[in-house]
Amino acid sequence: MSIGSGEDAADPENTEERRGWRTEGSGRRHQRLSSWRMLLGLTVAAATGHFAYLVFQAGALATAILIGKFLFGHTWTESDLIALGSSLLGVGVVSFVFGFPMALGASVAVGFPIWRFSDSKANRTPRHAAVLGALVGALLGFMYSFAVGMAVYLSENTSYDEFRLGFQVVDDGIPTLVGVIYEIVNILFFAAAGVVAGLFARLVAIPRAQRR
Repeated sequence: MSIGSGEDAADPENTEERRGWRTEGSGRRHQRLSSWRMLLGLTVAAATGHFAYLVFQAGALATAILIGKFLFGHTWTESDLIALGSSLLGVGVVSFVFGFPMALGASVAVGFPIWRFSDSKANRTPRHAAVLGALVGALLGFMYSFAVGMAVYLSENTSYDEFRLGFQVVDDGIPTLVGVIYEIVNILFFAAAGVVAGLFARLVAIPRAQRR
């Protein structure tokens, strides 16, 4: 006696589709990832991407310091280095306490639907993971820059100006020309961190037998 409806028996592809299996154009069978595997991958992606972003930012700061010293003759005093170290430590602590939860929430909100759609097309190569990670990272970077700038600019009770390396990059919450360049570079950092996050998410979420 067969189990299941007559419709399932007559259409086995329909049954496999409901179980998460689909057949690609090449005839190769592909099982879609479960939601919990994607959420696990996105959690790892948020952690690794967040850490990679901080490393990229620190590298950019170190590069700027070296350029200022060797090309423009700027000398960093001991008090300058102490202030810089304290600032970096504070940023690191705040980033760990508040940044990671925000990164996790944003990663799931933006990355989950994009990954779900991509996985339905059997896109599981390292190249796909890197491209999707860069896309999600760039989107998050743009959303962050736009949301923070507009929130400050539209508020009647706050005024936000920022200077970096002697240049004004933000004027009343809106980037200056130098600030626009800085924001573009910052979005590229987000995208680069997304590449790292996407590759780690692939390693964690996709079983070895189903990788390409």
